[in-house]
Amino acid sequence: MNRLTLKLACLAAALIAASGTARAAEDWPEGAVTFITSGLPGSAPDLMARVFADRLGRRWNQSVVVENVPGAEGTLAVKAFMGADPGTALMLAPSGPSMVAPALRAELPYDPDVDLMPIAALTVDHVAFAVTPGLGAASLDELIAVARSRPGALNWSSAPGAPNLVFRELLRSSGIEMTHVPYKGVGPEMIADLASGVIQIALVPLAPARGLASEDKIRLIAVTNDARAPSFPDVPTVAEAGYPDLAMEGVLGAFGWRGITSERREQLARDFRAAADDPALRQRLEASGQTVRVTGPEGYATYLSNERRRWATAARTLGIAPATN
Repeated sequence: MNRLTLKLACLAAALIAASGTARAAEDWPEGAVTFITSGLPGSAPDLMARVFADRLGRRWNQSVVVENVPGAEGTLAVKAFMGADPGTALMLAPSGPSMVAPALRAELPYDPDVDLMPIAALTVDHVAFAVTPGLGAASLDELIAVARSRPGALNWSSAPGAPNLVFRELLRSSGIEMTHVPYKGVGPEMIADLASGVIQIALVPLAPARGLASEDKIRLIAVTNDARAPSFPDVPTVAEAGYPDLAMEGVLGAFGWRGITSERREQLARDFRAAADDPALRQRLEASGQTVRVTGPEGYATYLSNERRRWATAARTLGIAPATN
């Protein structure tokens, strides 16, 4: 074999290998896929996961099922995700287990830098301060005034993670006292208790609250996002209400398994982006209070890193020492 023939043979072999690698990347998934979410049925993470499962199941020509594993501020969902066979599941959930939990727990049953590999940020959830109508508070100023007149008498709750820290910052910065009532997650029980007055204030995503809010059975007084919610345009942002330090956005995203390749993460991000281009998907999520905003692995990882520093600082300001159990 002469030198030219040898070079051509090597080039052909390289092209075949590259083609095989590309096909292998595009062949995923080889079977059914599970989307594990920390949200209760009917919650924002649950709705987001189910809408993407429907679109991507068709794109992949595979069954995609959603598994709800709520509780323990997302830790139970992460443990379920880690227990799945690599390559058979993705975690679609709020970003809290990666960006807030490290500030609240001295030890975690997972490594957020290894076990939760960012694939894509998918949606931004509108998060709202909501009150029971009988409280007589139509704004954050009025809420604080009522709380000051009844120290310790009002009950509050929130979504776990960043919303919980935001509510505690409201208490700290305004010098008011309320009683925290924990729930397993933001679902029908919490929202029903808010409507009936068992709890008087909650900081929750719009998805589970929008129904009763539309019926005036609960009142939304401010959203923590940078912009007003399109579905409730009359509700001001916390910045507009004079409380910019309470601003936060509820970013929900997709995470891959330990050891997932960068090529697979990029491929999956492209798949999620393609699904998000569907106007019907956007319309359904926007009606629930979520805005579709897809980023790739690098952008999502940068966001999580920055937010982890922010919430670690917030926890220290609030005097919250990382729990040891």
